[in-house]
Amino acid sequence: MNNLLFKIIAIIAATLFLLGCSDDPKKPQQAETTETTSEQSQADTVTEQEQVMLQEMIPMEPNEQNIIKGLYSYHNGKTTFIDCSTNTQYTVSQEGLASELRNTYIALREAPQQKVLVEVKGEYDERTSPETDDDIEMLIASELVSVVNKGSCQ
Repeated sequence: MNNLLFKIIAIIAATLFLLGCSDDPKKPQQAETTETTSEQSQADTVTEQEQVMLQEMIPMEPNEQNIIKGLYSYHNGKTTFIDCSTNTQYTVSQEGLASELRNTYIALREAPQQKVLVEVKGEYDERTSPETDDDIEMLIASELVSVVNKGSCQ
């Protein structure tokens, strides 16, 4: 008897719970739906804008490296690269073609700290600076395209 009473109370409670949770298809709910659709439309617009921004910020894939043109120099163990398109100075990472770039530079330079115009396939990526232990953006060259014994980008 006790078990039967418990089942009846549970069924009544479940029924009341379901009735309380049911949505009545009235006009206030339609207004709510319109409001939700408007909010959803705004959210979709923001999402599209975010996608465009993310696509612009996606780093290059290793197989899709760009040809980068700039002025390279090496002096007292420090390598620098000034990107011709942005006039931004970067340290050259010791990975990739660092030794080939350095040796080519030493063979071509006519004076210390002279800049040489180079084109490399590579990318910019954050690496730890050997001087400060901070992460800085460096040039990582993967292929030497051309070298011209010329101290300007023109």
